[in-house]
Amino acid sequence: MPNTDIYHSERWGDKDDFSYKIPFDVMQDATYTIVLKFSEQYFWEPGMKVFDIALGEQIVISNLDPFQRAGSKLLPYDAFIQFEAKRGDIIWNGQKIKSAFKNKNLFVHFKLGEADNPKVNAIALVLGGVEKTHKKSFDLYQKTLVEIQKEKALQRAKDESLFQEDLYDFEERIDGQGIFNQLMARTYLLEGLIIVFMIGFFRMLPKENKN
Repeated sequence: MPNTDIYHSERWGDKDDFSYKIPFDVMQDATYTIVLKFSEQYFWEPGMKVFDIALGEQIVISNLDPFQRAGSKLLPYDAFIQFEAKRGDIIWNGQKIKSAFKNKNLFVHFKLGEADNPKVNAIALVLGGVEKTHKKSFDLYQKTLVEIQKEKALQRAKDESLFQEDLYDFEERIDGQGIFNQLMARTYLLEGLIIVFMIGFFRMLPKENKN
């Protein structure tokens, strides 16, 4: 399945947690990486879906907000969880994790958090550390995305500034603060101009011939 298609389907918990059991041979001592793929398909701003991810009983990612992490709706976000299998135990960040391995399965839990339901688009288990995954290219993608968003934000701010200047000029013309309106607002200036106009107007009228 193409990578883009992966982000177009998802599983979510209906007001509840859900879990995945990944077939796993914990007796083989090695380093592994779980890759979790996300893309916000529904919500339109950050903070509307926030949840936790646990490996066994240990929270390994807290307050995951797919929209915020990806930068926008429909964009991808990949999370990388590196751990070790040693003598039948699962080790993450130097500590042994309880209930992560049972009946030859690795347990990954998606838990209700601050907002809405947990979800995931895809899961991959990679033999090796994060260097064996696409994390380097994904980090480069996110860095480029941040730069593009900054450029868009600067352009948006520039456009809004120009709009505000145009709006100020327009309001100046209609709210009595323009140069002409300021002159007209001076005491008796309008009356004086009307009198001058009327005098000139009557002088231009043809005089009556009395003959």
